[in-house]
Amino acid sequence: MMLQRNQLLTFVAALGFSLLLYLGCNRTTPKERALIEHRDSKGEILDPEVLIQKRKSELSGADLTALHLIESGLEDSSQIETFKQLSSSWFSLGYPEIAGYYARRIAEIEKDATSWSIAGTTFVYCLRKYQDELLVQYCKENSERAFENAISLAPDEISSKVNLATIRAEFPEESNPMLGIQMLLELNKTHPESIPVLMALGRFGMQTGQYAKVEERMRTVLEIEPNNTNAACLLGKALQAQDKEEAALPFLTKCN
Repeated sequence: MMLQRNQLLTFVAALGFSLLLYLGCNRTTPKERALIEHRDSKGEILDPEVLIQKRKSELSGADLTALHLIESGLEDSSQIETFKQLSSSWFSLGYPEIAGYYARRIAEIEKDATSWSIAGTTFVYCLRKYQDELLVQYCKENSERAFENAISLAPDEISSKVNLATIRAEFPEESNPMLGIQMLLELNKTHPESIPVLMALGRFGMQTGQYAKVEERMRTVLEIEPNNTNAACLLGKALQAQDKEEAALPFLTKCN
């Protein structure tokens, strides 16, 4: 019995020493803990803070100094203005994945559809810039989540719905590759004269060789907006693909 008691005391002492070491060596600041908790709550596949440090290592001294000056504003009460400056600066430096992260932080504070739409759009730039699979997935998940939030806050606004459908069509999931196109077609049924929907369907129609459909949709756009240069370009290319060279010429001229 005495041996068991001694063993128990030894175990408790060892546990206490381990906890002391753990607590004594934990040098994480409140700010760092908040960032970690924020990241973990999102279930993200990339740690934005690690990504930021990696990108900083690629910057020149002058750019890095300018960023550090802006970051010093995070200690002030005007945190949202600092996030806006950081998002704008990182975007100008050519890192939309970091700009999107700060745009998302802004949206989480402002809690409005416009802020979420801006965050989603910023992550779309990231999607189209990189080939790295992990980074693309990170940007895709964030852009989708941002547009979903924008839709939930402004369900009658069509632009975020078009953006979300376009992402899912351009970067399809293996389990449901047609989801994005199906979403656009459904939007076309409920909003037959929506130019963003018609333009999105026109672009994907060119990729899949549905030239007659593209022609029909672009003519609809030009009836609504006669000076829409993008629609004229797509119409000219769709006509050309159908060997209607003479009919295509005036539209291709507008395109050029």
